[in-house]
Amino acid sequence: MKVTEEVVARAELLIRKPAAQAFQAFVDTNVTTKFWFDKSADPLESGKTVHWRWEFFNSSAKSK
Repeated sequence: MKVTEEVVARAELLIRKPAAQAFQAFVDTNVTTKFWFDKSADPLESGKTVHWRWEFFNSSAKSK
């Protein structure tokens, strides 16, 4: 089977915290690894590529 279209997954989440607190939770890997991914080499920073790891799914991704 040949895939001719880009495959896209979409998810949404309602966060009931102030925007600044939610933003900090996503850039701080000490917080994010408790609910989003298992491991990250570095915190998220503008212009930086970060490698994320999900051990349960034996999967990984790099941020853009």
